[in-house]
Amino acid sequence: MKKVVISAILMSSALAGAQSVTFGVSPVEPFTTDIGVAGGYYGGGSVELSVTGRNLGGSSIGLRGTVALTGVQGFNQSAVVGSAGGANITAGQLIGGSLGDASGNPPQTSRNITVGLDALFRLGYDATTGLGANVYVGPRYNLFTNTVSGPLGSLTSTSNQLGIGGGLLASVPVSGNVYLTGDLGVDRFFDAPIVQTGRDTNGATTGTTTFNPGTADYGTTNGYINQPETVFKARVGLAIRF
Repeated sequence: MKKVVISAILMSSALAGAQSVTFGVSPVEPFTTDIGVAGGYYGGGSVELSVTGRNLGGSSIGLRGTVALTGVQGFNQSAVVGSAGGANITAGQLIGGSLGDASGNPPQTSRNITVGLDALFRLGYDATTGLGANVYVGPRYNLFTNTVSGPLGSLTSTSNQLGIGGGLLASVPVSGNVYLTGDLGVDRFFDAPIVQTGRDTNGATTGTTTFNPGTADYGTTNGYINQPETVFKARVGLAIRF
């Protein structure tokens, strides 16, 4: 929450300090490159690496490439997947039981990697303080993996999603060519096939099933597999500018 508050304050300062709105190829600052790292919230604790080129060709436009790793709970063991005898059956009970874990909360590991490419449009720049603000928009590609395990083996669910995102990026110098950055935005990911692969205790594959969007089985599976859908972000970081 502290990082979210800091990011919001930085954004407010950026908007207050923006002296003009420029788009297109209006001459602005010289071309610069940033290499940055930021952390905060992105549907979970997240860290992001970025490379940014600003003022391309002397214009107000820039490009930013990002790679983010986010910690998520990829398996919702409490999701209801059926009923028996008037009682609900949860995903934890059903899948955990099939893997030999009757606890209803089987062990799980998850990985969520998001790659992004953004076009930046410069909102304003204060030459006195060095405070700058940009809006951005661009495509996303997300690689999601979750593995639920038990005494009898494991079940791994994967999806590769396309998406689009946008937001507001602000930066202010703190020491020399080191800048404090703040990033507020939202990404939207589209439904993609969920592939589930079972493995025995030796790691050998016992079967693979693909659930495609638009089917009833996909709706049930997507209910307990927490692949990203609409994700809000709030990150604070540091960047070195060249």
